[in-house]
Amino acid sequence: SILYRNYDQDFQSTYSNAIAENSIPNNENGLLAGLQIKLNNHWEVSSYFDQFKFPWMKYQVSQPNSLGMDGFFQISYHPSKVLNIYGRIRHRIKPYDQTIYNLRDINSLENIIRQNYRINFNVLITESIRLRNRVEYCTYQRNGNKKEEGVLIIQDIMYKPKESKFSFSARFALFDTDSYNSRIYSYENDVLYYFRIPAYYYQGVRSYLTIKYRIKKGIDFWIRTSNWFYNNRKTIGSGYNEIENNSKTDLRAQLRIKF
Repeated sequence: SILYRNYDQDFQSTYSNAIAENSIPNNENGLLAGLQIKLNNHWEVSSYFDQFKFPWMKYQVSQPNSLGMDGFFQISYHPSKVLNIYGRIRHRIKPYDQTIYNLRDINSLENIIRQNYRINFNVLITESIRLRNRVEYCTYQRNGNKKEEGVLIIQDIMYKPKESKFSFSARFALFDTDSYNSRIYSYENDVLYYFRIPAYYYQGVRSYLTIKYRIKKGIDFWIRTSNWFYNNRKTIGSGYNEIENNSKTDLRAQLRIKF
């Protein structure tokens, strides 16, 4: 597939959801090329390359006609119906305003180079139990400065019997990054209709447990507890959300009644 986009700097569309590097489709043009190849019944390769340009100034970019790119490559291996393995590499270059040391640098731009490497295993132990193991490594470098690194190790378990009223998903994760710059995002299962992809950064442990129970036909109940524990922080958050501790626990519950 090949997709060309050209969004004018004055284009405004409140509810649009087009492909774009920005959070909204405006002040951007680019060319995206994607390729997917099924080599045989067990191997599959997918890749894309996106070259983009911002014709006018934008958030944290104080010069027009700035350029960036995003490249992605993934290879998948599924030797059987119960095992799926994939590895991926993603390389991104985006322009940002240079860190201001004096007034002469205020309009200078620099490139941020971010690379992500991931290997993921999905294993179906039984018809009811699925395990997911993931290791992801990230690097971040700004304008040739010292490279920052981050790593995330995840163990997920999903239990969902076909005829049972009870099911759950759980995670235990270890993460270690040099700063917020080298953060790693990962999707988390939550209660119904709740969407969450938090950023893992600094050093610590992340765990959560989401339980669903069908009380009776038409009545479902979810409860979720999650915890952040940081090894190298004495406080979490800032301002009115600051917690004077290195641990943070959330609890969420939801009841759905269908008539």
